[in-house]
Amino acid sequence: LLFNISFHGKIHNMYITKIRYGSLQIPLRTPFKTALRTVELIDDVVICIETDTGHKGFGSAPPTVAITGESKESIITTLKEMIEPLLLGQSVSDLAKLCVSIQSACAGNSSAKAAAEIAVYDLYAQLLGKPLYQVLGGSSAMLNTDLTISANNIEVMLYDCEMALDRGFKSLKIKLGKDSHFDIERLSKIYEFVDGRASLRIDANQGWTAEQTVSV
Repeated sequence: LLFNISFHGKIHNMYITKIRYGSLQIPLRTPFKTALRTVELIDDVVICIETDTGHKGFGSAPPTVAITGESKESIITTLKEMIEPLLLGQSVSDLAKLCVSIQSACAGNSSAKAAAEIAVYDLYAQLLGKPLYQVLGGSSAMLNTDLTISANNIEVMLYDCEMALDRGFKSLKIKLGKDSHFDIERLSKIYEFVDGRASLRIDANQGWTAEQTVSV
């Protein structure tokens, strides 16, 4: 989802007038595998909050039933029935009030709430005439991000690491959690293979007990 925002001109206020919903579907280059699930397609819910000034704020959320219990249908239902009525007609300038309304709309449903809150922050930054990273206190437009290496056999993971390094990534997030003893072997091989070319982050995705985590 690509769009350009101009930060020119003074806007005194915005009021939320309309909320629309859609989906964002993108096939992955390689399947995203964790200890809990395998994902081959990004299929996110997208929310677009519109204002009386013509500005649009975007947010999105992935349905992760295995983690948050939320499906695509439940996210949209929560946004439409629980959150949308609390936002329509409200001023974008009162960010704290909007966030409280979103978080108190219902119990749980963290992904739906996140999508709405991201869109509200998007609009708030536009109201201030600044990019969002500056509103949040960031001092640089550049962000270093990691690339996830899915949980696979060692040979596949090493190949994926090499491809990530070739693409210029300096930080790799290693998905583990299926078998703690095998995970140690995989992580040792990856550490040796990377050999200082990138930093490693470990994500076991709830696959280890507390005891296994300390042991690993």
